Amino acid sequence: MAESKNRSFCSVPECSCSAKKQPYLSFHCFPRDQERKSKWLQAIRRDEGAGFKVLRGSTYVCSRHFTTEDYVKAGSSRLKNGAIPSRFSWNNFVASQKTSSKRVSASASSSADFSGEDATYTPLLDHDYVSQPPAGKKRCNIRFYTKFPSEDVFRIFWESINPSASRLVHWTKAKRMARSMPLIDEFLMYCMRVAVGMKEQLIADMFNVSIAAVSRVTITWANYLFIILSYLPIWISREKVKSSLPLKFRKHCPTVRVILDCTEIAIDTSSSLTLQSETFSNYKNRTTLKGLIGVAPCGLITFISPLYAGSISEKAITRSSGVLSLLEKGDDIMAHEGFLIQDLLDGVGARLIIPPFKHGAQFTKEEAEQTKAIACLRTTVEKVIARVKSFHIWDSPVPLTLIGCVNQLWHNCCVLANYQGPLCFEQ
Repeated sequence: MAESKNRSFCSVPECSCSAKKQPYLSFHCFPRDQERKSKWLQAIRRDEGAGFKVLRGSTYVCSRHFTTEDYVKAGSSRLKNGAIPSRFSWNNFVASQKTSSKRVSASASSSADFSGEDATYTPLLDHDYVSQPPAGKKRCNIRFYTKFPSEDVFRIFWESINPSASRLVHWTKAKRMARSMPLIDEFLMYCMRVAVGMKEQLIADMFNVSIAAVSRVTITWANYLFIILSYLPIWISREKVKSSLPLKFRKHCPTVRVILDCTEIAIDTSSSLTLQSETFSNYKNRTTLKGLIGVAPCGLITFISPLYAGSISEKAITRSSGVLSLLEKGDDIMAHEGFLIQDLLDGVGARLIIPPFKHGAQFTKEEAEQTKAIACLRTTVEKVIARVKSFHIWDSPVPLTLIGCVNQLWHNCCVLANYQGPLCFEQ
């Protein structure tokens, strides 16, 4: 049976996998049967002695050294009787010719240096895409490590960018560098930094590269994905907005084109007093950057502004962002009461819908019904912003080393949030 203890480590030479770093792998105890145990020891090229001893409950072989045929059934973490590990770095992980060719393998990488200052990348397959994770974990692990909702969506996205990504060139100190790891490893490294929010040191340890290499890959892929995703036409026509309007909103808000809201992300404090003043947010009581997001009633992000200094107002960011040029006469724009932008919308013939201000002792019946409908629809933009913030790079203040590409990271996360599938609307 597979073990899932966080202190499980693989005992195969040249393998650095552990349950803590690779929770998507399974870890298998050595067989109790002495004959089978000897076969495992022979397969992994280790002998028991003073330096190594097999102990029940603490000596394991991880699932990346087994083929899919070694398991009781597809997706299972239980090995068949007689299964023997056969996939190792010394046989290029291809001992079994029956391994599915439909899955992506990271074993084809070279061991060239990123540069003279970096450690050599060794394809240890700590992040093996071939081996099956334990049953029931595959979907949640794809979502956790990449924010894509399924393996199919991830594969479709990867296949769409792979041809152009293969032409990426890394540069450092005005010098071109040879690529030393598979493209999909670079993309996974980017995902771990952005979607999971892992620190550069941890990623460097997992991939056996320098922190500088992690930083370069993150910045390179942030810029590359920004270029690719910027070409996607996310603003949709009025007709498409109406046709995709959820049934529960058609009665109350049939002409809403977009719901606007701002959100802030924390950044490290600059040593410049001028920058500190410009980026200081009174609302967050710290230095931030602020972005404007536009969401269609169906939950699709249709507008993404650049990031501005955290001190900017909602009105100023609406004026500067470019969203006004996309609106048409007759459009209804929904926002909260802080968006005092009706005078800006008058210029394009659009109308602002916000909860009515309370003038008397209580709302009228009409105001109460309208407020309830608006509040219900406004939760849509809040859910979407929560999706963007689920990219854990935003969990802690953005370091100043990433300020140069923070707009790219922001835009990428917003666009990729649209890949997470439709929102669920309560009926």
